[in-house]
Amino acid sequence: MSFRKRASLTLLLTLSALVPALACWGPELESVHFHSMRPDFLRMPEPWWRWPGEERAIVRSPQPATADEAAPDKAEAAALRLEEEGRYPQAAAEWRRYRNSQPEQKYGLQDRILTLAAWRGAQDTPVLRAYLRARGQIETGVLTGIGDPIRALDGTKFQTQADYLRAVVAFYLGTPEESAAKFQEVLKLHPRYSPALYMLGRTYFAAANELDDGSGAPPDAARARYLRLAMESYQECVRRARRGPLAKDAEGMAAACRYRLGDYPEALATYCRALAEVAPGDENEDAFISARWCLQRMNGNAHQRFQQLVADQPRVAVVYLDLILRYGRSSAGTNYRLGLYALDLLKRHPSLEVSGRLLTQLSTIEDRAGHADRAESLAAQALLRSPRPAGRDEARWAHALALHHAGRHPEALREYEEVANHAVVPRMRAGAHEAAAVLSELQHDYPNALRHYFALGYRKDYAYVADCLATEEDLRAFIKRFPRHPQCNLMRYSIGFRQMRAGEYAAAAQTFASLGAWLQTAEKSYAVETSKKKPRTPPLEASRLLADLKRREQAAKNPAEKARAAYAAGQFMFHQRHLLFYNGALWQGDRTWALALNAPYNVEDRSFKLSPKEGAALRAYQEEHAAVNQALQVFRRVADQYPHTPEAPKALYSAALCYSFLPSLESYWGNRTDLNYEREGAKLYRRLQREYPHDPLASAAAKYGGAIPGVGGTP
Repeated sequence: MSFRKRASLTLLLTLSALVPALACWGPELESVHFHSMRPDFLRMPEPWWRWPGEERAIVRSPQPATADEAAPDKAEAAALRLEEEGRYPQAAAEWRRYRNSQPEQKYGLQDRILTLAAWRGAQDTPVLRAYLRARGQIETGVLTGIGDPIRALDGTKFQTQADYLRAVVAFYLGTPEESAAKFQEVLKLHPRYSPALYMLGRTYFAAANELDDGSGAPPDAARARYLRLAMESYQECVRRARRGPLAKDAEGMAAACRYRLGDYPEALATYCRALAEVAPGDENEDAFISARWCLQRMNGNAHQRFQQLVADQPRVAVVYLDLILRYGRSSAGTNYRLGLYALDLLKRHPSLEVSGRLLTQLSTIEDRAGHADRAESLAAQALLRSPRPAGRDEARWAHALALHHAGRHPEALREYEEVANHAVVPRMRAGAHEAAAVLSELQHDYPNALRHYFALGYRKDYAYVADCLATEEDLRAFIKRFPRHPQCNLMRYSIGFRQMRAGEYAAAAQTFASLGAWLQTAEKSYAVETSKKKPRTPPLEASRLLADLKRREQAAKNPAEKARAAYAAGQFMFHQRHLLFYNGALWQGDRTWALALNAPYNVEDRSFKLSPKEGAALRAYQEEHAAVNQALQVFRRVADQYPHTPEAPKALYSAALCYSFLPSLESYWGNRTDLNYEREGAKLYRRLQREYPHDPLASAAAKYGGAIPGVGGTP
């Protein structure tokens, strides 16, 4: 592909502040239990937030904007409107506001601002309009007739821009050599014009990309020459521009050239400096990805060279240690060498800010080595020597981690909750909530775990804990401990379902009724139909109906009446299917996805297994939650307790039908190997034929369970 075609027209006036790397980030976690990779929040030095998918450190190539992306925001639209109205100083001020509010800036924005600000009166208006027209054509890639607006700039105060724009046109329409010559001419005429230096580097960089075969092999002589020329141009641009987005971008581009030339320590130093400048809570994904790729390519000698390069840059060294600790290989030898390096830095840079960070890192190293007590002591010292809140948050996280590994779980939980409540960075607070929830579960403190999952908004997790792991007493304890929590009514609602599944229908009805207007609101938000396209019976009505049938069975004077009441309850459960005991206000439609498609017992990591207690709780929950299974137990009880009633053969037939439905409910039932549904159903059909040979259902039972000779009129 030709140089002209490979060059992207939207890079013409590239003065962006992006560090050159391509990042591909996955979504953040939205669950602790229901996540296939099951991150261990109680072993990481700090929360693991994203799973980077990386490419080699390359310049981000602009793609055609989508309709949403192409639409200007309010500040941009206001600046463009001011330009149209000829109010150029005001437009320059509006562009400055836009620039300050945008993490990723429009290409050439600084040059546009400076040119607009140079307007001094009506005499400048025609040439300024010509300049803006030429810029617009270049940015949209429409180069036909662009010579006219550029020529209109000759002999004016915008002569520098005219010469520069001609070179930019050559960048897209000519060869690398022609383009480089044009920019060199601009620099002879205007030696302090740093955008031309940047574009000279861009020219050589694009030429080097033309020779890249994509194999990742070291560059050949021709490509290496272009990369060195590009690097020299970018470095000179940094020296002349000094600060601002152009210098920052040129510095990153120089690092990208070093990366391709195999000079990983120098490139890494640039990326670590960029990361050291990131404010707490902010990100520089491009620098992060590029730094990680440098680390993956570096051998022991490269690491030693890097450490020498940044010996007098402690903030950069701290970033390097962070990257190694969080994403590098962990081994006894690595931890030992990192510990020595951190100790050496600590001796040479005893200032509070640096020493606090280094003590936190030393705590992490000791914790990984299995020395939890030493790690706890170091983290406690780091807390005292960290003047900035963000540094104290990291130290407190390390302290909580060490306390947990030392078996001091209540103290660890208090530290995690302190981070969750007061950390500066929102993601740190969220990570501490996750760790506190997991630690609470390990201590079987489900009310506290629920509190943290509610704070995170992790619906699947709090639904799973409230509906499955926690007991009814745990849910009551949540209400008692946190009486003003906004989810107390949801917990009362969940208690009602737990009571109904346990057969405590009258108590469930009383619980649902106590919710008053809240119950109506919850039910309206989850209006569904049964498999027969009939409205789901609301839980208050359902619990009252089942309570009434239970009372009728208990109060009945003879087996026939008892059987009719019990069979009616089983029928009701059967026809409601899985909706009868489904807590819709809690799960909001997530239950099938969570438990059937991404179940905690069906994670990709096969080394992970539920604890015996959690496994037993999940099994019991699945069995009591399935209305068809509960109906099956009722039908079998009717057949066993009231065998001489008209309901007994119907109950056997209905129980057999339940076995037919169970495996299709969800994956839990379909995956069970301890139940042969067809065989169990056939047993009930045959029992019906044997015990009730003259019942009308015997012939149907013979069809599904196999005929028994001499029974039900069959030969």
